[in-house]
Amino acid sequence: MLLVTRRAASSYAAALLMRVSFIPCIGARGDAASAALTAALDTPSIKAVKSLRRDARPDATAWCVGTGWWLSTAEPR
Repeated sequence: MLLVTRRAASSYAAALLMRVSFIPCIGARGDAASAALTAALDTPSIKAVKSLRRDARPDATAWCVGTGWWLSTAEPR
């Protein structure tokens, strides 16, 4: 479960609260995004996520990368 809080026009704080499971929604998420999310969740670092980014290319702080978004271990901008 991801809590996202909008701080400014393009600044989002993010925190992974807990691991949850949902019934799959076929077609809602591509195979690449599913694989990236599964790999990220297999690490013990879910508390390291601090922001959601949608405005730039992922950098060294990227925790999980999707199409047009990424979760970062850096504070929101």
